[in-house]
Amino acid sequence: MNILNNIAQGLEHSEQVVFKDLFRSENSKLTAVCLNRDVALPKSIAFTKTKIVVVKGEIDVNMEHFSYRLAMFDTFNMPLEETYSIQAYNDAIYLVLKEQ
Repeated sequence: MNILNNIAQGLEHSEQVVFKDLFRSENSKLTAVCLNRDVALPKSIAFTKTKIVVVKGEIDVNMEHFSYRLAMFDTFNMPLEETYSIQAYNDAIYLVLKEQ
């Protein structure tokens, strides 16, 4: 958890999305993503099995036909091959687990 605390401290001064790879293997990758309030992750598409776990704050996951607000400890499985964007409702850190 010290890594996430260090990331959270750096988040206070960042106006951009901050990515920190935490783990990588042949079959999976775990990344911490940090967003300040009202900062948005540009539109993306999930091409592999992807799960999001919010560890601090709240984020909005926006897709073409729906939007979800996720808070601390909420999880979300990204639909494959759909366009989405993520915006911080308030300062947030979430984990992204991608599996090949």
